[in-house]
Amino acid sequence: MDREGWNRRYLEQELLWSAEPNRFLVEEAGTRRSLVETGQEAVCEIDCLVRARFPR
Repeated sequence: MDREGWNRRYLEQELLWSAEPNRFLVEEAGTRRSLVETGQEAVCEIDCLVRARFPR
């Protein structure tokens, strides 16, 4: 697609993507707090795995 094609595509609609969160994500995650907690748990698990593999 050329430059003009992209310009036309993005001028046709105000937003190509919704400003709302994905409904499936909302159903699965529940709240923002649970997303943060899940992310923190994942980081802790990765940290433990890395430390086990590469001890100081």
